[in-house]
Amino acid sequence: MARKKKTKAKAEKEKPSRQMVTEFGGWKSGDRCYTVFNGESKPSLCDIIEFHPGDSTMPCASVIELSTSKYRVTAIESIADTAKEAKALSQKRKDLSGSQKKKK
Repeated sequence: MARKKKTKAKAEKEKPSRQMVTEFGGWKSGDRCYTVFNGESKPSLCDIIEFHPGDSTMPCASVIELSTSKYRVTAIESIADTAKEAKALSQKRKDLSGSQKKKK
């Protein structure tokens, strides 16, 4: 019967810790909100997990989409209390991005 290899004791490395931002712009972690994700046209009901205010593109939030249970990221400016408001915010973003493309 083969012998078991001897293992040396490994020094445990400390994992870097990060601070979760749980409040931003009047919203808190755990709040329910509606948002229209990029490339979609229907509002989705979501639970907010955490915020990313220092994101390179724009401040955003990590959310769980309740209908599909997927983790997703959305811009904070596209979060609303009702589906109707989220749809209106989505239309505003589309109009703004369309006008910026025309200027170039």
